[in-house]
Amino acid sequence: MAVMLPDKWSQLKLSSIGKADPAEQERLLKLFWNRAELKKELQDLDDQLHNLRNKLKQQENANSRLQQQLEQLEVLLLGNPERGLDALVHFGLKALWRACREQLENFSGELKRERQDTERKHQLAEFQADRADRLKIADDRLRQSQEVVAAERHLGDMQEAHRTIEKEPWPEFPGISIAGRRMVNLAVIACAQHLFMRLAVSGLAMDARLANNRSVESAKHGSLDACLARLREISQALAMVRAQDGLAAEIKKRGEALAPAATWRNANETVPQPASLAPAASGNVPDANVLVDDYWDVYKVLLR
Repeated sequence: MAVMLPDKWSQLKLSSIGKADPAEQERLLKLFWNRAELKKELQDLDDQLHNLRNKLKQQENANSRLQQQLEQLEVLLLGNPERGLDALVHFGLKALWRACREQLENFSGELKRERQDTERKHQLAEFQADRADRLKIADDRLRQSQEVVAAERHLGDMQEAHRTIEKEPWPEFPGISIAGRRMVNLAVIACAQHLFMRLAVSGLAMDARLANNRSVESAKHGSLDACLARLREISQALAMVRAQDGLAAEIKKRGEALAPAATWRNANETVPQPASLAPAASGNVPDANVLVDDYWDVYKVLLR
């Protein structure tokens, strides 16, 4: 005998089948977001791989250019003895240029450290003086509070103020001031002028500048005797550049001569306008504005 089910039973069963399980919905939602995150991470990895491939290609190209230059030097130096001495003079002049730049960098670094120490000490002295004044006020009020029993609360406040002042951290150093950087830069420019004047007499200043801006293939310095003589002059010039005798006094003298006429494009500029600087000149030495001609890569050494 067949059992007859109520009509409501079938409706109840169908509705329960169509209703989604909340836990299942949560699981599916997590799967969806995990898939989206994985796709994003995969895209990031693809981008990184693309960038690394580009960098590898650039490095391969740079290595290829370097190999070509080495081969050209082999041909120039070893395969052509007549041009080999020209190349030696060329690289000697480049070494002279680098030595002058290193002199500027070392001088600038030393001045920067000295100026930083001076301004830092001044800053700390002002901080300590100000703190001492405030401590004195706090001590005076503390003593006044100690004389009055009714001022116990005020006494506690003053004691806390005293402890707070004592625990104040040392101020951060904001860096060398604009005036300090200008002072350092004028001294560096004076040093660059000094090096130019010492090397311009023999023509090495101009030759070093040309060698720094040209390729070795274009180097031509004359006969065998002329090249050997030039190499001796370069060796003597390198020794002179690295010598420190009389350097400080000469640079101070030149710096003091530059300072009165130096002008700046605005109140925050630390590099003087080239036109405001007197060219380096003395006797038969040709004029040269070391900023305009960027002698010894001076712009890279100046403080900004």
